[in-house]
Amino acid sequence: MHGRDEQPTVTRNPPFLPGSYLVVELTNQCSLRCVHCSVSDQTDLHYQQNGFMQPSLFTQLIDDLVDVESHFQTLILFWLGEPLLHPQFADLWRHAVRAANQHHIFDQIEVHTNATHLTREMSRAITNEGLVPQMWHFSLDANTTDTYLRIKGRDRFTQVVDNIKYFLHLRQQLGARWPRPIFQFIVGENNED
Repeated sequence: MHGRDEQPTVTRNPPFLPGSYLVVELTNQCSLRCVHCSVSDQTDLHYQQNGFMQPSLFTQLIDDLVDVESHFQTLILFWLGEPLLHPQFADLWRHAVRAANQHHIFDQIEVHTNATHLTREMSRAITNEGLVPQMWHFSLDANTTDTYLRIKGRDRFTQVVDNIKYFLHLRQQLGARWPRPIFQFIVGENNED
């Protein structure tokens, strides 16, 4: 316990725990209504109260991690919302990547996205040659328009495929190392074939 005038001691260089990760939800809003996600459930708190993390809160979090020489194995920019919906996503992404490259606070950075907002501008903003591995999980869950609509609740299949194709083409054209694409399917009775 600290006295009223005493400042709490800040631990510098806390121990690194293998397998540790920091999850940051930049927004709990989503552009889709997936049948398997609580964001689609109108009775869920995520559906009823949503918004965006203040950019200053995110940058202060990253800067504080640098200041105390913290180290997580992975930073995951996703929980339930679609992270690319955040109006300042590209700036926040670059801030995290820069801090990881310069101060080694993360061994890798991950984003999980449905790719509905993976615009050409966003693809250019995220493609880089950083030192820290970066993985982007594209949550597809379908390989046809009909299945996509049934699972995702909105007809965005063609848009998502075009967005990802552009990203892959740009990455190849630039010879960029990161981010590495990972294609993700949640398999259930509604898409198992």
